Amino acid sequence: MVSLMIMIIMISSSGVFAASTVVNSKKYTHPAFFKTSLYRLFHGVDVSVWQGNINWKKSKADGIDFAIIRCGYTALNKFALHQDTTFIKNYNAAKEAGVSVGIYYYACATNADEAKKEANYIISILKNNNIDNQLPVVMDYETNSGRPNTVYNRFVKKKGKAYARSRFTKNAKVFMNTLRASGYEAMFYSYRMMIDPKLSANYRFNMDEINGSSQYRFWLAQYSTSNSYSGKMEIWQFSSTGRVKGMSGNIDRNFWYYPLAGVKTTSGTKSIRGCKIKLSSSQYKYDGKIKQPAVAVLDGDEKLKNGKDYAVSYMNNIEKGTATVLVHGKGDYSNEAYSTFKIGDKNVGTDKITVVDEDESSKDPAQVTGVKMTYNYSKGRMKIDWSKAKNATRYQVVYKINNAESMTRVRTKDTTYTIEGLKPGNIIEMLVRGQNVDGDKVTNGEYSKRFYLYFGGTAAKASVIEDNKIRAEWEECKDRTGTDGHMEYKILQNCVDIAQTEYYTKRTYKVMKAKNRYVYNVSVRPVYVLGDKKYGGQYAQEMHLYVIYGKIKTITPIKGGFKVTYPKTKGIGDPRYRIVYSLHKDMSNAKTSTRAQDKTQCTVKKLKSGRTYYVKMHTYKKLHGIMYFGVLSDQVKVKTK
Repeated sequence: MVSLMIMIIMISSSGVFAASTVVNSKKYTHPAFFKTSLYRLFHGVDVSVWQGNINWKKSKADGIDFAIIRCGYTALNKFALHQDTTFIKNYNAAKEAGVSVGIYYYACATNADEAKKEANYIISILKNNNIDNQLPVVMDYETNSGRPNTVYNRFVKKKGKAYARSRFTKNAKVFMNTLRASGYEAMFYSYRMMIDPKLSANYRFNMDEINGSSQYRFWLAQYSTSNSYSGKMEIWQFSSTGRVKGMSGNIDRNFWYYPLAGVKTTSGTKSIRGCKIKLSSSQYKYDGKIKQPAVAVLDGDEKLKNGKDYAVSYMNNIEKGTATVLVHGKGDYSNEAYSTFKIGDKNVGTDKITVVDEDESSKDPAQVTGVKMTYNYSKGRMKIDWSKAKNATRYQVVYKINNAESMTRVRTKDTTYTIEGLKPGNIIEMLVRGQNVDGDKVTNGEYSKRFYLYFGGTAAKASVIEDNKIRAEWEECKDRTGTDGHMEYKILQNCVDIAQTEYYTKRTYKVMKAKNRYVYNVSVRPVYVLGDKKYGGQYAQEMHLYVIYGKIKTITPIKGGFKVTYPKTKGIGDPRYRIVYSLHKDMSNAKTSTRAQDKTQCTVKKLKSGRTYYVKMHTYKKLHGIMYFGVLSDQVKVKTK
């Protein structure tokens, strides 16, 4: 397996949270839309003259399946078009090494006419050099410096942000429309600050007009370990400081979330997905070398021409596992189709083109997904559930406890299995796969991801300690004291409109940053670390916090009650208010009274006259059926009339 990249699925008792991948020893959490049943994940880079000489064969061997190469740029200080001096060299060397190639151009258009000239300049470069790129041609449009920035700010000053945004959005559309009219698949690239109104009021492009209805594909730049962008995107440039073998210095790293359902079919063309794909081999024996089966594409009885009607790219085609062949429509065809082949211990390749019959290949059980665990400590049981896998007539569960020398293998026709006889502190290694049984023939599907589990949990609590801090604390797990590993704790912090944050610590508490007036979900689980493996325990019950402090402005006694006033909250969503009152200073047997967001006072009636009541208040909100309570105010007391 390539050392740079490991796919990790984080699980809890409620199911799969998110997928993450380790790149250059740093873990990146994928967007919520990414599911292995709907997308394939490919790894890539983007390069220009600034990367110097590149050994593309080493990069391919290091897990790089695609590269988006700069073909040119427009000068920042004047409208002058230039070709990247390393473009042709990089293009030829990357393709020869088996890296799939896309093209990008650094655009600086300030009006529609300039945008059209930039696009036509790209087209001339590609045609004059017989460039047969497989992946889209990208408009890299940032506008945050030089002449584009000056013109944009001039528009803002004269006619406002909406007008400036509209003008520059039009530039992008003209650029990509020009590419599409010449038969090229177009894509748009920019930074999140430039396109996301949820992140910045100064965003510069209306994405609803660019890819809101999948008009054009989108490549997002956001340098962070997680991505909470809620719009549509296909590629995420997650780092500008990556490292790749064969390349020196800082490298832009990218995840491509390839949609298995395809992309939009261009009007006036035929969808390549309606054609039949044939591969020269469905399986190869692993030898550490690139595998590229020959491809034939048939539209009915007509054999299409590679380079004219379609382009081919190969992904994940070195290591053992499932490799992907992408067929990209060109000319009279658009959209994309895909097929797969295996790299493993057997070799069933042939010298002839053989049809990959969808009816035959569909007999293979799909990979098991949706795996989740439920712990029962009192009975020493761990129940495993998973989603039904297509074409699986039964399932095989493979596991071992406490690093046993051999794995236990069991079969079941159900989508659930319970491991018995567990003790607190046990560590379990487990995976599941589907099997298709036809008489004496058994066809095995791909295993699920391998799970490393710790049979244990911890009790936890969390509280807001400042306007911008949350403290979580939990009980120490001592079930494996004296073994070769050590115990850590993983804290998940989720927030509306803010990317999920993960923390690891050996302590039994953690103080985390928070954003004032936002709601947070916090959960903790123990993680037993043994060598290079981390065995995750069960998450503690999720804690729900609203980072806002209650404040009572005035409290006035009335006959048989009191009247409270408080400041209006400006938190997200629809916050409400709750008054808490009791006859006891310790707030025992307290009662409550609630008020809507537009109310800044509350009158509590039908109380005992002449009695002293102790009163607090706090803000709360209900989101997705969950109650989030802010911090209670200081206690005040009032004597009713």
